[in-house]
Amino acid sequence: MIDQLRYAWAKRGLVGVGRLQPVAASPGLLNSQTKKHTLALRLCEYTKPAGASTTPVSYGWLDSGASRFLFRREFLADDQAGHPGNFAAHVLVGPIAELSVARCLALYRGRFWWHGPKSDNALGELPELDVNQLLTEIAGTDPHDAKGAVTRDLLTQLLAQGSAARLNGSPDELVAAMRVVDRMLPGLLDARSFSTYEAGQLARFFTIHGPGPAGSTRSQPSAACAEAKTAATTLLSNSQLRSTMATTMWMGLSGPEDTRVKAFRRTVCAVSAGLQGSTTDVAAVLPALRTPECAGQLFEFTQIRDAVAGALVRGGSGDVSRDQIVTSLLASQDAIHHDMWDAFDRAVLDALGDAVPERELCTALDRLPHSDSLFLIATTLLGHANDEGSPTRNWPALLLLAALNKPAELPNRDYAHAIETVAPDLRLWVRRPELARRQQVDLLASHTRTGRVPPVGDIRTLEPAFRQLVLSDPAALAPVAPRLFTDPYVGDIVRDQIVRSAATSGTLPAAHLELLQSVLGNRNPSAEDLDAIAVLSTGVRLPEVWGQFVTDLASQHGSHVLQDPDAPHMTDLRRLIRGAGDVPIGALMPVIDVPRSAETIERSLQSLPSGQARIWRQLYVDREICLKSPSSRRLAVLMEVISRIEGKDAAAERILIAAHRATKVYRQSLVCYYALTTLAEYFPNGFAHGRGIREIARRPSIQRYRLRDLATRDFALLTDSNRQYADSVVHYFSDQSPNDAWLELLTGRTGRSLRPPWGGKSTREIERRGSPRRH
Repeated sequence: MIDQLRYAWAKRGLVGVGRLQPVAASPGLLNSQTKKHTLALRLCEYTKPAGASTTPVSYGWLDSGASRFLFRREFLADDQAGHPGNFAAHVLVGPIAELSVARCLALYRGRFWWHGPKSDNALGELPELDVNQLLTEIAGTDPHDAKGAVTRDLLTQLLAQGSAARLNGSPDELVAAMRVVDRMLPGLLDARSFSTYEAGQLARFFTIHGPGPAGSTRSQPSAACAEAKTAATTLLSNSQLRSTMATTMWMGLSGPEDTRVKAFRRTVCAVSAGLQGSTTDVAAVLPALRTPECAGQLFEFTQIRDAVAGALVRGGSGDVSRDQIVTSLLASQDAIHHDMWDAFDRAVLDALGDAVPERELCTALDRLPHSDSLFLIATTLLGHANDEGSPTRNWPALLLLAALNKPAELPNRDYAHAIETVAPDLRLWVRRPELARRQQVDLLASHTRTGRVPPVGDIRTLEPAFRQLVLSDPAALAPVAPRLFTDPYVGDIVRDQIVRSAATSGTLPAAHLELLQSVLGNRNPSAEDLDAIAVLSTGVRLPEVWGQFVTDLASQHGSHVLQDPDAPHMTDLRRLIRGAGDVPIGALMPVIDVPRSAETIERSLQSLPSGQARIWRQLYVDREICLKSPSSRRLAVLMEVISRIEGKDAAAERILIAAHRATKVYRQSLVCYYALTTLAEYFPNGFAHGRGIREIARRPSIQRYRLRDLATRDFALLTDSNRQYADSVVHYFSDQSPNDAWLELLTGRTGRSLRPPWGGKSTREIERRGSPRRH
């Protein structure tokens, strides 16, 4: 709701008798002590034009804080007392949000305005007004010449950025002009005050007013005034620049009002120049090009598109660089219709002619994802080239890449040159959805054939092409296979492609086997790897070296496990060996994961080279200890399997490592207990140092400390996993024939004065007794 106040000469009013005074007001303006009442009264003034036969209506608004004071003042030829020269003023006061510029201009023709005491002699309190209701009672329409001289003058002065605008025109013409500007350039009038006629001192408070004394104005450069006049004329009279287009361009600009007005003015002038056939100032339209709403409109003008395309080809225009043009187009690319992009591409081609674009121009055009300029240029240049020579030899890589989108146009020699030139720079082409699969495969093959390893992320992007390359040209991957296939994702792709192809064709080519060997040769075979070997071993014609490949794979697994005490065993080892076929390693089938004597194991290993035999001998013992949790009796047999060929020290080392794996990986604490007590039978003084023991003195110190470190580590692991077994080991050496070196070894982590929980002598007391040998 908004307040109202009526003011005129009255015999009786709100102030006194027989004077100019407020005669009626709504509750919000009745109190003469309020600021709103005081400000409303200041607007109640009207000076008749000197020497003029007409007395124009003074209509407009003035803002104070968050309130807008909308007024209508008119001269009264006669009042209720017969006194000539008086006037009537009607003032509305409400929030600016309710009394917007558009509403204020619409209310100009409202039926509710007060025209003096003769029209309504109400005295005292008036009701508040509902602005929405008032808008439904509008009478009349704007004059038909809404874009006439007054509108042009108003628009010119606003675009010239003057501080005040004085216009000559009737109130109807001024209000109509204001409505045109408000619709065309929304928001431009929001902070301005307006009056259709001011002849008194109040004129200085209005930034836009009709006939009356000129207010103080800020002088503007002649160039700005000329631009403003051109822009105003273009906006109002050029049918090609529709008002809706101008509004969209204006709304798309951002920043302070001065900046927006200047950019809009320059853009409209540039459009005007282009429409008239003159050179378009690209620098002037660049701010608008950065705004999606503006760019979409501007690109509909052929002259603007051609000017931007030409400046891009030339490397810039005036103070505008090529990079600035590209950046502006990138900001608005989605707002430009694809047909306009096609027209822009043709404009670039026309500006370039038959010349080969330089690398910088290709880079700039490539940054525009909606532009197909490079493809259009490449196709055109190939169409104009003669059959002799190689037209692509001097082309930049990006232009060659564009040509690869249409390889049928490229002769074989040029196609090969394009592939070799583009392939090294993987980032240039890896994410190019427009490239056909064949070109992706050829580029990837050329890239890897020279020893360049593509990142795994790029392999994921090019996965279909990479899969095809594995089958079509495995030799291209050979230079990078050892480095590329270390990644499980890439290795699995290669393995699956090879297995799928072999299962379909019934043949495994030697080149594919080499790739498979590079994949599996870098890792411990997984369950999926074993499945692949099983598929290839059944119904597929295999190369002669297949058996050796599986043998090496199995030995590789064995070496890996034996070297890493924390590595798990392959549960399907028999399955792997079975896939080797009729090769020496097949002799191991009867003993894998089956308890055998030392003699049986050695007979199975006779057909293998000594190096492989040693791996499988130790692997057999390790698997038995880890997977079967053997007793002390079985451990003694396993000790013999190794010690018969490799010696007691090597056997002890393998037993201790296997016990570590069984305890840590397979959670079998009892194995560690059995291993330590079993080794005590073989080495009553085997881990001691000093004391003059001749057996220890004859061994190399490195071996002695190797066994000591392994035993210490396993006892610590045993203590952490199950203290009961650790206590049992201490008990075993304490209650029977104690050995000082073993007690030092086994109790070193808990203190020399450890007393077992079952009672008995402490280790320090045992030390005092000496260390007799066990028999």
